[in-house]
Amino acid sequence: GTNALTGGTTPTLVVTAPTPGSGYGDFVRPNKFTEFVDVGVAANVSFIVSKARRAGQKLAVRSDRSQAQVIGADGDLSVEGVTKSLGFWLKHMMGAPVITTPPGGTNTRDHTFTITDLWNMSFTLQAGIPMAADIPAVQPFTWVGCKIPTWEIGCDKDGVVDLKIGVDAKDEDTSRSLAVASYPSGLELLTWVGAYMTMDGRNADGMKFSLSKGKNLDTDRRFANRNNHKKREPILNDATDLKGALENEFHDMWAYYKFIAGTPISMVAVFEGPSVIEAAYKPMLQITMPTVRFDKAAAELQGVDVTKQPLPYVVEQPADGSQPLTIVYRTTDLTS
Repeated sequence: GTNALTGGTTPTLVVTAPTPGSGYGDFVRPNKFTEFVDVGVAANVSFIVSKARRAGQKLAVRSDRSQAQVIGADGDLSVEGVTKSLGFWLKHMMGAPVITTPPGGTNTRDHTFTITDLWNMSFTLQAGIPMAADIPAVQPFTWVGCKIPTWEIGCDKDGVVDLKIGVDAKDEDTSRSLAVASYPSGLELLTWVGAYMTMDGRNADGMKFSLSKGKNLDTDRRFANRNNHKKREPILNDATDLKGALENEFHDMWAYYKFIAGTPISMVAVFEGPSVIEAAYKPMLQITMPTVRFDKAAAELQGVDVTKQPLPYVVEQPADGSQPLTIVYRTTDLTS
């Protein structure tokens, strides 16, 4: 058999978004190609099974007493942090950005994302999946009406910024033709090499960072309808749940005292790219959380190893009602 490495076929991942406010679930030809690590999105099929029995039926449910229904598609995908095109994912994770040029910049753009309602925002996702067959082939899987109900941004020591994206889609289609791959030029990685973190302005000396958003969308809005049983666009059904962790060494009692007193702190994580865009501006991903509460701050002694102090945290909204999370993506991209 063949695969993506041995058989001459290559997997692809491509996305596009309709005009906001139009056509949840409508197909729009994908045209934004993105490098990826994993794709695990698939049709979600459930079976309605009869509970009734008849004389002589002892072993199993009869084959004519169940009915399949496709209720959309869902799953996860993983992409890496890069210096171009990452704004598309951030937009569908957070909401449409405000795009500005920083002082003294010409080609540099700051895409500033804050938490907004993602109603009337969806996208088309297509993956080309190589077949492990004697004759190399790639099967396109296309998902329409895609939303991102959950996500996680993380980076380990010596690693690349990683986005784990939960996808919920209205439908899966295997009949669409595969888009022809074309990638932005000059892509560079956002990695641990360009990372730094602060807590209340103090250098955090972190060894691993993560921030995740829990599910707060109703993704099962299905109704009895003569013409269409496909689900309707997911809507908010809960507050935004943001939490994460910063792994650290046990250097002092500062975090412990903040934890014991329940005192919130500010946290900032920055991941810079290796090359300068212009002047003093480098590509970057900057995550700012003005009000963070530690869930734990215990020192962990494990044998003779260096004492660690994991700092799991919860992101809270500031008392003045301002944004609990702001992400700035600095790039040369003109749009997200």
